[in-house]
Amino acid sequence: MELPTEVAVINTSISTGTVARDGAQVFDQSCAACHVSGIAGAPKLGDQVQWKTRLAKGTKVLYVNALNGISSSIGVMPAKGGNASLSDAEVKSAVDYILAKAKTN
Repeated sequence: MELPTEVAVINTSISTGTVARDGAQVFDQSCAACHVSGIAGAPKLGDQVQWKTRLAKGTKVLYVNALNGISSSIGVMPAKGGNASLSDAEVKSAVDYILAKAKTN
């Protein structure tokens, strides 16, 4: 009996059932409720004046604040925007999306 000289390899992957969402999707689903209207002192999407001092702190600080939450005299940000099911990567992606809007509008 001869063995085949070529073997086809089937590409398979295991799905965890979770698909990472991009920053815009996460924003729309979890962040917009506060960051569009400014609820609880949330800086509004695209408002350069409101984001200026936050941008000055640096992206890493904003990631930490978004992931862990923050409470200050000007407002409250719950950890992961109140959506504990978000991965850290999804939260960071939403922060990047928000910051991009703050820098371009």
